[in-house]
Amino acid sequence: MNSFLVNSKNFFVKILFFTTIVSYANSGLGQEEKAAITAPDNASKGAEEEADPKPATENAKPKKAEPAAKEGNEKINVAKSSSSKKLDNRALLGASVGWVSMRSTSSTWAVGGASSVFGAWRLSQKEDGLVYATGRYTPFAGTLKCDEISYDATGHGFFGGAYFLIPNLPSQTALKLGGELGFLKVYAKPQDGSSGDAKAKKSAPLAGLNAELDWTFLEKVQLGPFINAYFGGATIVYLGASTSLAF
Repeated sequence: MNSFLVNSKNFFVKILFFTTIVSYANSGLGQEEKAAITAPDNASKGAEEEADPKPATENAKPKKAEPAAKEGNEKINVAKSSSSKKLDNRALLGASVGWVSMRSTSSTWAVGGASSVFGAWRLSQKEDGLVYATGRYTPFAGTLKCDEISYDATGHGFFGGAYFLIPNLPSQTALKLGGELGFLKVYAKPQDGSSGDAKAKKSAPLAGLNAELDWTFLEKVQLGPFINAYFGGATIVYLGASTSLAF
């Protein structure tokens, strides 16, 4: 009986010892497996944090613009704008076509069509300047009769002057009123082949008055009728239409 109890006790002791070893081994293996499993996750999280760091400027406060620099830029822009307005639409270039009637004290002219080219410059530096200096070249051709001799003739008029602009009339029109001084240079060739008369080729000083009504298109293009009348060594009336470009 005693031997049976001793054997049973030894058996239970062995079983207890064995289960203790097994449970200890299992608990150690679980910790190693858990460490092995969680290690890659921790490494991936560290890599993600290194690859996608939070921007340093996320918490940074925006800097205020320097008022002095802003005021300086505004002054420069105002100066440029002011100088541009002074030069904008200050010059004009144009051309005209029309019909000419001419008479002189020494000869009789028969003239048909004529043309001219002209330029103008605004004398005032202000944008609303109304006085312009002008220059004009007006050539024409025709026939003249002097002392019973007929000539093939051309006339070349050179004029300089000024005009006054009256803007803001109805229908976007403007009226120009001006005056010019110049001279007419005549070239004449006798039709009969003779030497002709020197009086037929005489140049004549002229003074003129101008009136023109213009419509403005696209802010820079002007178009309208005009009449120019010249007096002095000859009497010339030039009636037609002109167009000009402002720049």
